[in-house]
Amino acid sequence: MLPLCFGNATKFSADLLHADKGYTARVKLGEVTETGDAEGDVIERHDVNVTFDELTKVVSRFLGDIQQVPPMYSYLKVNGSCLYQLAREGETVERAPRAVTIKAIEATDFDGTSFTLTCLVSKGTYIRVLAEDISTPLGAVRI
Repeated sequence: MLPLCFGNATKFSADLLHADKGYTARVKLGEVTETGDAEGDVIERHDVNVTFDELTKVVSRFLGDIQQVPPMYSYLKVNGSCLYQLAREGETVERAPRAVTIKAIEATDFDGTSFTLTCLVSKGTYIRVLAEDISTPLGAVRI
């Protein structure tokens, strides 16, 4: 959904930017991409041997306040350059973890290698990073 504000409604646009956001993503275990999403080239492949119970236990660990490191492929700026520009040039820079809140999270439709991740999160949460962080104890990931 893309909310559009016109006229007097533009007064509320800042509130929308800071509001919690809900996401649904299909997460594929067993692959790591350079960008952390389905658009990037696969740079690692791993065997996946995970049960739905193991998946839901790991997912539940992310409920609440967590620290998240922003991805290199993002619009965040470091020394005046967007991270994605540096990443495209082959550079990796240190990124400080940020506090985000996962208010609701659920894994469904697990087929052994992929699942649907549904979550309600605070501003600044990167879903592809959340998917990668969930996958670390399970195997590699792509969304």
